[in-house]
Amino acid sequence: FKEPVLEGLTPKRPPVVVPESQFEPVADSKLPQPVAAPYTDVEIPIPVAPAEAVKAKKAPASNRKVMLIAAVLAIAVLGWALSGRGSKKAAAKTPEAAGFTVEAGSPRWIHDWSPAAANAPVRFVSVVKDAADLKNFRLEFTGKIQNQAMAWVFRAKDPKNYYVEKLEILKGSGQPSASLTYYAVVDGAEQRPAQLALLHDLPEDGVYKIRFEANGNKFSTWINGQEAGDFTDEKFDRGSIGQFSTGDEAAELQDGFHVTLLDAKKGN
Repeated sequence: FKEPVLEGLTPKRPPVVVPESQFEPVADSKLPQPVAAPYTDVEIPIPVAPAEAVKAKKAPASNRKVMLIAAVLAIAVLGWALSGRGSKKAAAKTPEAAGFTVEAGSPRWIHDWSPAAANAPVRFVSVVKDAADLKNFRLEFTGKIQNQAMAWVFRAKDPKNYYVEKLEILKGSGQPSASLTYYAVVDGAEQRPAQLALLHDLPEDGVYKIRFEANGNKFSTWINGQEAGDFTDEKFDRGSIGQFSTGDEAAELQDGFHVTLLDAKKGN
């Protein structure tokens, strides 16, 4: 069979056939073998952070803890400040917000606070320090009359302006009696006094327990648990409290001044 020959086309070249006798397989030994590098035990260093770096990484956690504690403390301080703001304002006017006690020998007494004017009877006035804004209050104390009278001052605005109340022992031809005397000192001059006779039995030991209340323009007094009388006045609306004597008057304060602040509307 002959292949047809087409004009203009190049006939295909017949495939080359290699006889098996001429084929010699190449032995594996003749092929180039890969050369392996000799094995060595190589130590690969693992990077280790220095101690300073470790501390630096831990620092943020500790800082967060410190910041948290600081925040808690700040909130606590703020709450304390806000809760105590009202009480501080109230306490600024008096030594204590609800009341206070001043013992007879306390350093809170200011002695010789209001010396008498020239050609006037000698008087001795001692007032309580840091109580100049007392307005409505209850004063309780126990004292012993040693001679003539026992007196106290209240609403003491300054050394020339204050009120005086006095428990006086009156001695006459009959049985001793007592009176409650009240007056104001204005610009250093004693004003006309008001006096109430007391019908109470006088204690033999001369010891009297006084309860006095200043509430608005009304001043009320109790002696040994019995109501003695009231006075009204509007000259001074606030001031300190203290002890008073003039001339030969002498009394001993036995247990100090006990003060309770009052609500002007309720009276207690």
